[in-house]
Amino acid sequence: MNSRFFRRRAAALSRLILLPALLLLLAALGCSGAATATPEPAAAPEPTPRARAAATAAPAPAPTPPDTPDIAATVTAAVAAALAAAETAAAPTETPEPAATAAPDPTATAASPTPTVAPTPPPLPTNTPPPTATPPPPTSTPLPPPTPALPTPTPEPAATATPTPPTATPEPTPAPYRIVSINSGYDHTCALFTDGSARCWGSDVGGQLGASSLFTYSAVSPGGSFTCAIRADGDRAGRAFCWGANVIAGRMLPPRGLELTAISSGADHACGLQADGTAVCWGNDSGGRTTPPKDETFTALDSGAEHTCGLRADGSAICWGRDNAGQLQVPPEETF
Repeated sequence: MNSRFFRRRAAALSRLILLPALLLLLAALGCSGAATATPEPAAAPEPTPRARAAATAAPAPAPTPPDTPDIAATVTAAVAAALAAAETAAAPTETPEPAATAAPDPTATAASPTPTVAPTPPPLPTNTPPPTATPPPPTSTPLPPPTPALPTPTPEPAATATPTPPTATPEPTPAPYRIVSINSGYDHTCALFTDGSARCWGSDVGGQLGASSLFTYSAVSPGGSFTCAIRADGDRAGRAFCWGANVIAGRMLPPRGLELTAISSGADHACGLQADGTAVCWGNDSGGRTTPPKDETFTALDSGAEHTCGLRADGSAICWGRDNAGQLQVPPEETF
């Protein structure tokens, strides 16, 4: 827009400068034509014959150069073209204006040696403000749909490696704790449990309740002030083992090397059954209570305070020991 305005201003200034110069140039050319104009010669007299002969003998005159072009008309046309070019450059539109053509002077005649062309004065420039460019209407750009706000993830705390203590090997769960067998003595009772342990309760005046927890047992029998049992652990399996008052005195020590399958205790003696069915007894032998009958085999035996009875394989029974109250008198022909 600014360049177009400046072009218009330049064209107006050029017209203001060229128009006076053109008028001065045309005036100068008119004066020069009037000074150089040659008057038409007067009619010559009829030559004489001698003159004709001299003219014939004289060389032919040099050819006359063609007429010089009209300088004023040429300059006028050039100035008009320059003005037209300035108008074209100053035009606000892209379409060039047609070149101004010099109009012929109606008063000019053919006899006029220098025709005068009246120049058409150019239109005076007007201070027309340049067209204001209309800004394009704003284009409505569709806004993107609002993005839903996502919850900010909360960083989880970094897992701290906790040293894991060594896992202890779990011990096997013992079988249900229950009693396998139970027997009573003079003033105490003992029981055998599923894990092979023995426990006693009652009077402990002689230490008869002190079953050792270091061993396991397959049978247990309480007596007067002592208790005897058959061990079931290691290389001592089948061996008789007793504890209590009489044992400390040395009277209730079982014979060495015995392997028993059953055991029974009295007031101050005890008897055991070996694998071949024979009976063996130890302790106080008053009344023969520690002397079982020879050549007899039994499937079971049981001791009282001062006597012991055994059960044969045919179901009959026999007893030995003190018989002060008839405790050795087994009913005849009775089987058990």
